[in-house]
This record gives sequence, C-alpha cells and structure tokens, in this order.
Amino acid sequence: MAWFNRLWQDAVHEFEAVVAAHGEITVGRQVRSRLGRTGVDEVLASLWAIDCLNCGGPLSGGNAALSVDDLGYTASAGLFHEHCRASEWNDSGLVVRSSGGAMLSYHTDCVLIPGRTADGTAAHLPLMVVNPGVESVCIARGDGAGRGAGGRWRVVVDQRFLNAGLRSPADSPAGSPAMTVSGGVATLKGRELSVAFPGHVIDTYGSKLTKTGRDMVRADAGITIAVTHALDPHGFSVDERKTMLSGDRTVMGWIPLTAP
Repeated sequence: MAWFNRLWQDAVHEFEAVVAAHGEITVGRQVRSRLGRTGVDEVLASLWAIDCLNCGGPLSGGNAALSVDDLGYTASAGLFHEHCRASEWNDSGLVVRSSGGAMLSYHTDCVLIPGRTADGTAAHLPLMVVNPGVESVCIARGDGAGRGAGGRWRVVVDQRFLNAGLRSPADSPAGSPAMTVSGGVATLKGRELSVAFPGHVIDTYGSKLTKTGRDMVRADAGITIAVTHALDPHGFSVDERKTMLSGDRTVMGWIPLTAP
C-alpha cells in the first residue's frame, strides 16, 4: 500500500487552490516550482478571473487555473477554466491554446489624480489607466523591467509598449511630467477619448471622460496614459494607485491630442 499512498499524495499535491487577492486560482506543481512562492503571489496579484482565455466563458466559482507558456526569452501567464486547460508550465515551444488574443479582456478608465501642471501649480490631472490584459500577463527573468537573464520570474509590461515609447515612472525624476510618446496619438470625439499606437501591434484603447476631464485634455492638448498590471481600472484602492504610480508593473507616457 505504500506505493498507493505515495501516488495518492502526489495526486493531492499536483494541483493547489491558491486564495489570491482576486479570487481562488488553481496552481499546478510545475507552475509553483518554476515561479516560486513570491513569483506565484506576484503573478496572481496581477490577474483577475474575468473570462477564460480558451473559450471566452466567465471564470467564476473558483474554477480558474493558471498556466504558463514559456518561450525561453519571455513567457505569458494566463487564466483558463480548469476543464479547458489544466494548470501547467508549457516549455515545448508550441503554444497550443494561447494565453492571450481574442479572448483577452482589457479594462480602461480615465481618472483625476493629484499632481502638478507644467508651471508647478498643484492640480488634479487627468490620467488614462489601461490594464491591457486582466487575465494574462507577460513574465520575464531579471529585474522589474525584464532586464537581465538571471533572477526570478517577474511580471513585466509587454515589450510592445516600451517599443512605442512608454517608460516606467521610476525612470523619471520625481515630480517630472511624463515623457511624450512619439508613437502614440489621442483622439477626442465629444467625451469619448481613444489612444492608438500607429505602426505598433497594440490595441486602440478608449474611455469616456467627465466634462471636466474632457476640458482639461483639450486645454493640455494631450493626456498621460498609464499601462499597468498593478490594478484593475474598473475599481482600485488608493494604495493600488500609489503602487502603480511608483512604477510597479507600470509604464507611462504623455500622448498628444490630434486635431478633432
């Protein structure tokens, strides 16, 4: 019976339901081993169980599983129904069921945050907050910006946003305005704001402004955008906002407004 007990114990510990900040997620042994406890915590803190990346159905009732597709130089971690894709670490080089694409949800919102205008005057400034993948994140080895081949796996913002010109606020002097993103354009139609990155394979993101926000974007001829995995723009705390603005899992930039 000793062999059966070992087999039973292996089966019991193969998958573990982890109670994360945004729900209960099943994490397989391979994923726990590769990411480590800190890595698992960081990845799960950056994901929200909204829709399955395979079938598009809602993830509810604690039936979400975390899987990772490891391509060597980078990897993606995403959430699936357990019956669509059991938690696994796939390093075969083949992505059978993508942890992104058409089924991936993104959330946006425009908020006013405390800051300073160009002349140093204290004011509440408009900020467009974008989480480009609430059910999937990029992870890489190295520091928080994905630099360096060593170290543990960390959540990073997709390289495409860096290629478009966005940068971590941690890379700018404290209190300085966000760097202008030459690869981005903002368009305002009524109170509907959209931000696009022509020439880059990035979605166009839109959000509705308040009347005050619209007037401020027009007056400033642009808006600051924060692309982040540190929070869900549809609902976040003051502490989460501080985490985002510190540069954790976040890149930012100022997007000029095109003529209406």
